[in-house]
Amino acid sequence: MPVSVAAAAKKSFELYVGGLGNVTPLEVATVRSRVDGELVKVAKSGDILLIEDQDRFSRANPMAAMLSLQTVVNKGIRVVFMRNGNEVNRDNFNELPTIVPTFFAALFANQENEKRAYRIKQSWEKRYAELRSGKVTRMQNETPYLTMT
Repeated sequence: MPVSVAAAAKKSFELYVGGLGNVTPLEVATVRSRVDGELVKVAKSGDILLIEDQDRFSRANPMAAMLSLQTVVNKGIRVVFMRNGNEVNRDNFNELPTIVPTFFAALFANQENEKRAYRIKQSWEKRYAELRSGKVTRMQNETPYLTMT
C-alpha cells in the first residue's frame, strides 16, 4: 500500500464496528507458545506438564512441534494430554503408539490454523477494500456499538 504525505484536513467518515470477537492483524508473525517457552523454562526434570489436548501443544509446523515436544521430554518433563490421557516422556517418545497420534494431532492443528489465518486475512482484505472504495463497512448480524464521524 503506497504511503504519501498530505496536509491535515478535518473530514467526516462513518465506520461501524459491531460485535464481540477477536482482532486479527493482516500480517502475522510466528509466536512461540507458552508451553514451549515460559512453562518449560520453569519446569524441571520429574515435573508433569498437563495439556488439554495434543493440538494445544503447538500449532506450528508439525515437525517443529514434534521437535519441541522431544526437547521438553528430553529434559525429563512428562507431558500428559488430558483429553485422551496419553503421556509422552523420554522413555516412550519414539514408540509408534505415542509418536503417530501426536504427530497427526500437530499436523491437523497446523492445517486448521493455516486455514483460519487465510480466511481471516481474506475477510480483512475485503473490508479494507470496501473502506478504500468509500463504502461503509459493517459487521454482519451485529448491532453497531461504535460510530466514528
